[in-house]
Amino acid sequence: MVAAKQLADWQSSNLNQRLLHYMLESSSFDIHEHIKLLNREYETRLKLMLELLKRPAWKGSSFDAPIGGMFVWVKLPEGLDSIALLKCSLDKGVSFLPGTLCYAENEGKDSIRLNFTHPGRDELLLGMNLISEAITEFTARS
Repeated sequence: MVAAKQLADWQSSNLNQRLLHYMLESSSFDIHEHIKLLNREYETRLKLMLELLKRPAWKGSSFDAPIGGMFVWVKLPEGLDSIALLKCSLDKGVSFLPGTLCYAENEGKDSIRLNFTHPGRDELLLGMNLISEAITEFTARS
């Protein structure tokens, strides 16, 4: 199983793959309970992110709560470019995926994709605050 996983995914470390294999083979690990725990935690993080998107810095942005998945798509306020916002956000130590990287044509300049499953709650709060600061800097200029 580890060898097949390595061929399919070059980004996972051998150690992580071996640990996962060990956990899945262990009789004390209940994958179904673990999935329930993850679902509850991800729902909490999603709710947190959606609340943070209602803050004043995000005024003029729009988003829809996802029904599934790990991402929230945000349409930025008019005139705010996702690549320029990313550069400013990276200077603050936070990143997101600009919409332009998700389209084949020259689209998505006004959109960003935010992940709510990877960062923990505190990290999510900090990251959203830092992106909010970057947005505020841009909107203050215009």
